[in-house]
Amino acid sequence: MELKDFGYHYFDEFMKNNDISVLPDSYLGHMMLTNAENGVCAGNYSNLLNLSVAVEALIDRDMHISWLIDNLKALSTSPYTNMHEQINLNSKVAAELIAGGLLAESFNELKPLPEAKGDKTPDFKLFDSGYAEVYCPQTSQQNITAVNEQKKIKRVNLLFSPSHTH
Repeated sequence: MELKDFGYHYFDEFMKNNDISVLPDSYLGHMMLTNAENGVCAGNYSNLLNLSVAVEALIDRDMHISWLIDNLKALSTSPYTNMHEQINLNSKVAAELIAGGLLAESFNELKPLPEAKGDKTPDFKLFDSGYAEVYCPQTSQQNITAVNEQKKIKRVNLLFSPSHTH
């Protein structure tokens, strides 16, 4: 089973050109398998579509290709079903990758920021003074609370709250 089987030829070609193989028990492999069974789209099909759109947006703009490759490798090789923590990490990686691709559609100056151990950092820098934080509500109570609180505050400039990614 390959991404091109779902109509994602550009995504599939990028994966092959960068020697990224999708393991069946990985996050991406699990998503592909659940959508290929019995020819019926599973609930996470939109996540597969969103990943494809994000990948294409970043490739088309030649933005952060090494970051994209690293994240796709994580989603293609890290086990999906073994550990709850790994499922949450994969969901976070997928949410950030999708957000990065969607933000790349609007912001010419987008830079993924590395995670700081023990420190809160935003996920992306936008231009010189703007930042974006991607919340993945299903990964922690802290993110669930943060999203719910930000929805209550009228001062929030912009809030992306994608559907669940696991």
